[in-house]
Amino acid sequence: MRVAYVVSRFPDPSETFVLRELNAVRARRGVEVELFALFPPKEAFVHADAADWVDRLHRVSPAGAIAGALWWLVRRPLRTSGALVAVLTGHWHKPERLARAAIAFAAGCAHARTMRRFGTERVHAHFATYPALAAWLAGRLLGVPYSFTAHAHDIYVDQLHLGTLVREADAVVVISEFNRAFLQPYGVDRETPAYLVHCGVRLDSYRFRARTLPADGPVRRRSPTAAPSSSGCSSTSSAADRSSGSCASRPHGSG
Repeated sequence: MRVAYVVSRFPDPSETFVLRELNAVRARRGVEVELFALFPPKEAFVHADAADWVDRLHRVSPAGAIAGALWWLVRRPLRTSGALVAVLTGHWHKPERLARAAIAFAAGCAHARTMRRFGTERVHAHFATYPALAAWLAGRLLGVPYSFTAHAHDIYVDQLHLGTLVREADAVVVISEFNRAFLQPYGVDRETPAYLVHCGVRLDSYRFRARTLPADGPVRRRSPTAAPSSSGCSSTSSAADRSSGSCASRPHGSG
């Protein structure tokens, strides 16, 4: 089975759950995985486990993206133009999102051309925005099934084109039952099966050092997060602080 994974950027220090899944899927017997990124990484930092993927990552230049779109328009004019109309219709009332969707569309065309050479049999994306759009497009152009994993901001901030992405997928992966319920009006469970896969960490990969709370004085807690304003971290920290007058919480991170 040849599987193509589509992500927005790679590597991304805050998305180690994607890296762990890539490694786990690649370790399965009979599965070959290729990784495709739509946009350049924001940071130069690379996890040690991600170095091998960086060397084999598929990226596309602006010229390559345009060439890919034109290539498919010539060879699959109805499928390509129909997909383009669906993207424009789904994003037209938010110009900033429309511009990025158009870029993702062109990049998706170029990646689909590469997937065709590799003989890709399935496409999967992480996040229900531009990566899912590119996976949906590649699935249409190649005539192979596609699926995507929905996380958080990708379905909560807005739901542009979301119904189409859900209904035409052959599976949707959710990270919580709350997400499953949120996506049900868009076709999850009714038209497209959903599978629950929690994001987690391998505890045996981290050293644990037992510590005890001080008998006197304040307790300071730090919470690592990629985006404090949208991750729910601030709400969690406030609740913890209210439960104990001696607890002071501070999120660390940016996004």
